[in-house]
Parts: sequence; C-alpha cells; structure tokens
Amino acid sequence: PVDLRRRVDLRDVPLVTIDGEDARDFDDAVYCEPMEIGDGYRDSVGDAYGEEDGAGDSDVEGGLDGAGAAAAAAGEAPAANGFRLLVAIADVSHYVKPGDPLDADALERSTSVYFPRRVIPMLPEKLSNGLCSLNPQIDRLVLVCDMVIDADGRIRAYQFYEAVMHSAARLTYDEVWTMLSGGPKPPPGRQALLPHLRNLHELYRVLARARARRGAMEIETVETQIICDPAGRIERIVPRTRNDAHRLIEECMLAANVCAADFMLRGKHPGLFRVHEGPTPEKLQLLREFLRTVGLSLGGGAEPSPRDYARLAAQMQARPEYLLMQTMLLRSMQQAVYSPDNVGHFGLAYPAYAHFTSPIRRYPDLLTHRVIKALLRGERYRPAPLDGADGGEAAGNPARRSRSRRDAEAESAEVQEIWRSLGMLCSEHERRADEASRDVEAWLKCMYMRERVGEQFAGRITGVAPFGVFVTLNELYVEGMVHVSELGGEYFQYIEAGNELRGERTGRRYRLTDPIDVQVSRVDLEARRMEFRLVERTDFRSLVRDRQRASRDNARPSVAARVAAADEAARSAAGEGGAVRSLPADGKTGDGRAADGKGLRSGVDRDAETRSARDAESSAGAAAKDFADDLPALSLPPRALSRIAGRKLAKLVGGSGKAEPGGRAGADVGDIGKGKPGGAAKSAARSAAAAGKKADKERKSAGKGNGGASKTADKGGSRKVDKKKGRH
Repeated sequence: PVDLRRRVDLRDVPLVTIDGEDARDFDDAVYCEPMEIGDGYRDSVGDAYGEEDGAGDSDVEGGLDGAGAAAAAAGEAPAANGFRLLVAIADVSHYVKPGDPLDADALERSTSVYFPRRVIPMLPEKLSNGLCSLNPQIDRLVLVCDMVIDADGRIRAYQFYEAVMHSAARLTYDEVWTMLSGGPKPPPGRQALLPHLRNLHELYRVLARARARRGAMEIETVETQIICDPAGRIERIVPRTRNDAHRLIEECMLAANVCAADFMLRGKHPGLFRVHEGPTPEKLQLLREFLRTVGLSLGGGAEPSPRDYARLAAQMQARPEYLLMQTMLLRSMQQAVYSPDNVGHFGLAYPAYAHFTSPIRRYPDLLTHRVIKALLRGERYRPAPLDGADGGEAAGNPARRSRSRRDAEAESAEVQEIWRSLGMLCSEHERRADEASRDVEAWLKCMYMRERVGEQFAGRITGVAPFGVFVTLNELYVEGMVHVSELGGEYFQYIEAGNELRGERTGRRYRLTDPIDVQVSRVDLEARRMEFRLVERTDFRSLVRDRQRASRDNARPSVAARVAAADEAARSAAGEGGAVRSLPADGKTGDGRAADGKGLRSGVDRDAETRSARDAESSAGAAAKDFADDLPALSLPPRALSRIAGRKLAKLVGGSGKAEPGGRAGADVGDIGKGKPGGAAKSAARSAAAAGKKADKERKSAGKGNGGASKTADKGGSRKVDKKKGRH
C-alpha cells in the first residue's frame, strides 16, 4: 500500500502497549532486548543525562565491535552490556495534515480533557480510538525512536524512522506488575511476552539509577480515582497506586522525549521544547523559611540545583507527612510550559526536553512529529500563523517552503514568533484543561460528601491562608476549609513564611502538615466547596468551665465556650446579656459594676445578686445536663450535639441562638441529622426559664434601689462591648 512506502516493517517485533485499565487511546508501544555495545558507539545524548564527555552523531546500524563480531562468527552470543529500546509512537501526523480542518480543530483544543468516566478527545474518536490508536493485533503506522542504552543508563545512540507495527498485546500496568512480581502464571498468550517484559524491567532499573545520579527530582504525589457503580453513582474515592510498571513506561517515554529534543537541536530546527525553570527568589525564600520550621534545609545557596532538590526530597521521605512536604517543593517551583527557547527542564535535570510520545492527546507532540519528519527528509517545517490556522494558508507544504529557506542558518523573527505564539497557546489550553478536570472532580467529590454532612474524619492541614486552613481527609482524599472563625475566639496571625495561623492570646498554632480532626458542616455544590468545623473532644461541663475561666480573665471565649448551652443559660439568667466582660479606662467593668467591688452605689445588695446568679446558673446547668442526656437518641457526633444543645438551650432560656459577631452560626439540625428532643428537654427548658425569671425579678428590684443607675450603666456597657466584638 501507498501508506507503507519508505517505512520500516516492524510487524514481526513483539511491541506491546502498557496503559491504565480505562485507557482507550494508545499512543505508544515498547520493546526491549539486551545487546552488545561495541566501541563504534559514541555518546549521542550524554549531556542530556548529565555527562561531561562529548556527544557524537551515530545511529543503531552496525553495533558490534571486533570481539563481538568474532563471538558471533563462532556461533556464540556476545555478552550483553546494554539494551536496545524501541519506542513506537502513533503516526498522527500522517493523517492530520497542516492546515486541514482537523488540524485547526486539534489546535483549538490543544489537548484531550480527561474526566471520570469520560474523555473529550483532541481528535475525533475515529482517529484517537481507532485509526491512530495502537490497538492490539492490527497494523498501525508509527514514528519510532530506536535507542541504544548502555549499562550506566546513557543513551549511546538513537535514530528516528517511520515504520509499520503490529501490536502483540494490550497490557495494563497492574497486569504487567503481577507478571513481573511473580504472581499467578499468565495465560499462554502472555507467557511468551514475559522475557521481553523482564528486559524492560531491567532497563528501568538501569535508567532509575541514572536518574538518581543525574539529580532528577523524585516527587510522589497522591492522585485520586473516583469509582462509580454502573448507574454512575460514586461508590468510593481511592488513591491511584503506582508500581514499577508505571515507572517503567515513564522512563522509556522520558528517554524518547530527550532524543526528540536532541534531534531538533542537532538539526538546528525550531520547535517547541518543554521547559521548566528553577524557583524564583521569592518562592525560594518562602520554601527555606518553611523548611526551618520542620528542621530541614535546602543546599545550593541562591541557585540550588536539581540535585539539591533531589537530596531534600530524599530526606523528606523519612517523615510520616512527606507527601505534603513534597507538595511544598512543587509549589516552590514554576510551572512547566512550551516554548521555542530551550532553557532546560529543572525538575527532570535535562538541558533539553520535548514532548514527542503523545500526539493523539497533545498538540505539541504532533508539532514535534512534523519537525522530526521534516528533518528526516532534509526539509524545513514552518507552521502557519495562528490567525491563518483555521483553514486559510496551509501550514505546511514543508517541501516547497524549505526550498527557499534551506540556506538560512536560523529561522526569521516572524517564524520564531509563530512558534512562540503556539507555545503560549498550548500552555494556556493545557492549564485550562487541567482546571476543567479538577473542577469536575471537585464537583463529584462534593456530591459524594453531601451524604456525609455531620460525620467526623481525621485529616491533615494541606494549606494555610489568612481566612482559615485547608484540610485533606485521610480516608476520603477530599479537601475542605476550616474557617478562621471556627478555630477559636481570638485573633489569629497569618504567618506566611511558616505556613501557619497563630492565636494571639493562647498561642495556638495551626500549621501545614498538622493532624486535625474535623466534622463536615456544609457542602456547596455550586461553588464546589466543602466546609469543615474543628472537632474538640470535650463535654458540657468542660465547656462551662472554659467559659467561666475566659470571663475571669476578661478574654474573649473560645468557640467551644461560645456554643456551650449551659453557659448561655447562665449568662442570660445572671443578666449579663451574653456580653464579653471588658475593663474600661474609668475602672468599671463592661456590665456596669465597678471593678474589684469598689464604687458600689447604695441600696444594692451584692450578696443577694450573687446568690441569685448562682442559683440561676445551677438551674441552667441542670437543664443543660437533662437536655444533653436526651440528645444521644439522635445518634449525632459529640460536636454536633454540643452545637445543637447550645442553640436550643439559648432559645429556651431567652438567648438568640445566633453566633457572636466575628463567628458563624452552627449547622442546622437538618444539615446533620433528623430528630426531636424528648420530654426531658422540655422539662429542663421550663426549669431554666423559671430560674431566669426569678433572677430577672431580683435584679430589677436591686436596680430600683439604685435609682436606675444600673440600667443606664448596662446600656453603656453593652455599647462598649458591641464595639469591641465588632472588631473580631
């Protein structure tokens, strides 16, 4: 057929695809065999692997030295001291031509967008899942990167060529890892592939050692997978586990991408590189300050190298919270982007890197394929300007265009600007696709958590902001926010360098990676946001003691004390009106009584007032106990019980049941569970109300004897307290 002209026939090579369980488009296939590397091979991309010696141009043709040839002539297999790795990539550029409507549509998308149970492909599914996909047991056109790698993991030679292949099998990561780790015996069809898979695994070990020597960063992040039932309902959220089969394919793709970047540089042809710059001075300073808080340090001074980062990442692995700490490393660096200006890849420790291995789902890879093909044919590829990419001027008859530009040593400023615009567009669309994926996943997680409002979970603080902390739940891998108003009744200082919130009065600290227990209080589907509240293990009497201690210290009470039902009843019955006590400059307390018992006006029986308040407090405490005894029938978490009881009791004894200024009201009963308090609660409420009325009568009687001065002072004190509380 015409499609097979000038192509190498690899249909007898057992190339296989290794992908995830739910993959439908197969970009790449791999094959590996041990080989003898002769002296004729010189380092081809040694610099890209951190080597100091020079690199020469060579390919994989003829690779035996004299000793190897003699051994072969004697019928002996030469001793293998390296590997031959074939990475075959779907030849999308054969079907998607520059300037075609398909090409314009692919550029507009720039990338496939992946959602749970659905993909929006960059190309039509007839291409992405059909004609271009390397499906098993069918011939497919490919662009191959054929590499020779020595026992030290250095790429000694490589070449690119167009080929036709016939995939021997479609394998999954878990299936390959089961076979490599000595699991159950594979079926006969898979058994024949096992030696080739072992070769790949051995090569992976070699490349992994080279990666460590190179100083590339090893950062493991937790990716989640949403498992749905056949009806589409979410069953559970689980982490994606990586094994050596994932890493094996990753290293093979990295090697091919490095060769693609090297090929463009050697051919002096412009293209898109995947560039990743080091940290900015500002981010580096923040990282160093955070590391000091956890007892670690980053070497390298003002310009740390990838090796310095790799050493730090290795130290973090000994910490139980190392996944979160490594996330801080990622935050300290800049985003990787596409650019025609090669500045290297900091994270991978490569001086040149490009994307070549996924042309079905990434437009920059398709552009790289076009550049490689142009170089193989001795031509130049010139993309069309973005304003003409919708079907106007063809982006490439590279043959005609290259004739007039062959003697030029560098592309014109116009061509370079076209490549720069393409890089910016693809980078922007990549971020847009990532945001869309995260947005949908966040919405689905909110749907899942909507049924768990009121439940308590253990988690860790994964983010700190001036308005609160972000917490990721350990079991469910979902993130929500605990607002600063839920952390305690005091001012909190936001310390950006240490990623922490610190209470001004108590010194309580909430820092990145700290463990924390929370309760799901609210789920907002529209905003795709979850809100948590802090869980404090305490009972009603502890809450009352906390509130009394806070009042004695003239300090704003904690959140736990504010929601204490018994305390609300005691304050209402004692006539304090729920105000926080303050000490004005005139020496009088905020509720109108003189400080330290001085300046009491005549006619006021302070002992009687104190006894009345104590009686009311005792009655309210009994009411709180009875009400709390009745609440467990609701089967609610302790924190929920505390908030519900506090609100109900406050209403029953005359309080408002609302959160104080600066805080937020607790969740309604409907957010947490359903049920009604029984008769014990009603009886307790009546007792508390009667006690409150008795205290009111005695206080009014005392006020009359004072000529109304106490009433005026109460009003003035309330105004002062309101101003103070308004600042929180």
